[in-house]
Amino acid sequence: MLPLIALIEAVLVIEKGRTSLPDPFQFFKRIQQDERIEIDELTLDIFQRSLQPDAQKIPELHDRLIVSTGLYIQDLGHEVVILTKDAKIIQAAVLPIVL
Repeated sequence: MLPLIALIEAVLVIEKGRTSLPDPFQFFKRIQQDERIEIDELTLDIFQRSLQPDAQKIPELHDRLIVSTGLYIQDLGHEVVILTKDAKIIQAAVLPIVL
């Protein structure tokens, strides 16, 4: 699963020229066409989950919503692992991490 907020953040990185990917629309189109990727929408439930103390350990809003998506999915009984290099997400240690 790919949290919608993570996809939005990736597009912003492309738009700012901080990656070799030149076109955010083409990137988004490729993500949509990849059958392995399911985009998980940002919902009120995920926002509410972001208000809990464990999610509050993540200071940056976008990162908190990404982690809160994982926490919400985990609360539903699914196994969740986050792929990140973000030091504050790693330090918070609220979900298993793959570097």
